[in-house]
Amino acid sequence: MTDASALTLIEKRCMICEERTTETHYNINCCNKCRVFFRRYVNKIDRSICLYNKNCDLTQFKKCQWCRAQRCYSSGMTDAAVKHYKQIKDDVQTKKRAEKAVIFGVGNISGRVLFKGANNSKIAIISNIPHHETFNQAISNLFYTEKKFHKFRDSTYRKISLLNVSLDELFERPCELGMLDRFNFEIKEEHTNTFTKDNIHAQHLFDSAFLALDFVKMFDMFNELNLEDKKELLHYVSPAVISIDNLYYSWRKEYSCVHFPDGHSPLAAMKAPSSLDVLLLVTTVDITKRLKPTLEEHCFIKMLTYCNANCSQALSDKAKIFLIREKEKYSHALLQHLQFLHGQVPGAVRFNEIIQFIGTMFDIGDKLRMYYKYIVAMSSKQIKEEGKIVHPLICKVI
Repeated sequence: MTDASALTLIEKRCMICEERTTETHYNINCCNKCRVFFRRYVNKIDRSICLYNKNCDLTQFKKCQWCRAQRCYSSGMTDAAVKHYKQIKDDVQTKKRAEKAVIFGVGNISGRVLFKGANNSKIAIISNIPHHETFNQAISNLFYTEKKFHKFRDSTYRKISLLNVSLDELFERPCELGMLDRFNFEIKEEHTNTFTKDNIHAQHLFDSAFLALDFVKMFDMFNELNLEDKKELLHYVSPAVISIDNLYYSWRKEYSCVHFPDGHSPLAAMKAPSSLDVLLLVTTVDITKRLKPTLEEHCFIKMLTYCNANCSQALSDKAKIFLIREKEKYSHALLQHLQFLHGQVPGAVRFNEIIQFIGTMFDIGDKLRMYYKYIVAMSSKQIKEEGKIVHPLICKVI
């Protein structure tokens, strides 16, 4: 080693603890340990004071925090520099994620295997990403519509005239959600904790089916389909969508079983629940609880459920192509959103969990359809004797 190089090493010492370092932080020679110490000191609420002569030796293993902090300040470090450094670091990380974001292989998208996800499922990626502003717009629209849906779902709104509307007219009439802001609906307190089977609770299935239809009317992807395709799509996806909504909002309110918006619990009204009752009303809430979906994720889960082009062979080719395009758009938006929040690999893993959850909801929807048909078959005699009819919307979507 030459004298010049030795001199260079001697000169590069931390200005705080005087240990050798080649690092520079906050525009001064500073080792990583002192950088971390100062950042933590700045963010501390209760700061210690020196118990000695306020001139402690900082070359010792145990260093006085107060004296060490004062040395940091006197060397040129500032609180503002710490906050500015964090902001720059966050901006750099955000830019890297945006530039290097990859898209999860959905459907027939080709790509290379990046890693194995849950259940050893292979995750493929592609690198061509649509502009991120399109994704931001998609998230904003979903979030806005779900907020309106939540308010509408929890309201006392009951439009009795809808029960007398034909099925075709119900599909073609304007969206009720679009008129929500004109009225001030509130939840009736007397029904919040009611567990009896009255006329209001008897309409829950129609309300859920109607809301499944009304929600998707807010999006062009549904309105551009012809009437027959609309009916066919809703027939296959509605049980899953109904389950997704009831389970999500029951979990958000910390219920252990399915509750309807007014607080009614079907399980509480049952004297001897069957195993299928427990599966649909209790086990499914546990499945949602394990996933813990955020509101944004819940919005995407619903839209990806609607955009199922493989649900029926009866859909027209035009409808299938359109739904596949919409599915890819919302899938890409969801993945970019998750990778922006969690990073590339954790975001892709979370995406895989959500896709599997959607598949589970379709299975639950099939069981809900079977359960409803069983109840109707068992109650058909009573329905005829009482002169009741099942609304065509329920017959179509369930």
